[in-house]
Amino acid sequence: MSKIKGFTALMGAGQLMIGDELVIIGKSLSDSQVCEVYDILDVNDKEEIIINNDENKYFITEMYLDGKSWAEDVFIVDRKLDKPEFFNLNP
Repeated sequence: MSKIKGFTALMGAGQLMIGDELVIIGKSLSDSQVCEVYDILDVNDKEEIIINNDENKYFITEMYLDGKSWAEDVFIVDRKLDKPEFFNLNP
């Protein structure tokens, strides 16, 4: 599934922008997080998405798409929305 109201699944390199908010479902529950794209690097012709520079947290888009990343699912919070319904946890 590539589209959920307020979110778009990461489908390929070049889709993300610095500052994009992500919802990452990790293969391990402890890796799941909501974060922001801190930087995007090209390392050996592979896109690296930096989500925390101080802690050296990142994923490589190609490895994610091949199922070889710690990230199982990556969703981009739609840029046009302030906060999707997912984040409105308090009624």
